[in-house]
Amino acid sequence: MQLIEVNPESSAALKQFKEVEWMKADQEHFGDSLPDFTKHIHTFVVHEADEIQGYVTFTVMAGVVKVDSLLVGKNFRGRGVGKQLLSGAEEKMKTLGAH
Repeated sequence: MQLIEVNPESSAALKQFKEVEWMKADQEHFGDSLPDFTKHIHTFVVHEADEIQGYVTFTVMAGVVKVDSLLVGKNFRGRGVGKQLLSGAEEKMKTLGAH
């Protein structure tokens, strides 16, 4: 056995290995009904009078959610903007069947 470093972007052998072995691992783990592995990105904003007060961006892939970014403007903090953003994102996640 030999350990070598490769560039994952240019190694055709590694790309082929990953394609074949991930398919086997996914089928072993999930069975015949594989989840959607497409990355879906969602962004919500809170605004009033065309002024954005904050936003949240999250990614859903294979039923798993990751919050990528959350920002509330300095002048709008402490007013429930963040809570509204996360509540809206959570409701969307539920409709997508994510966890």
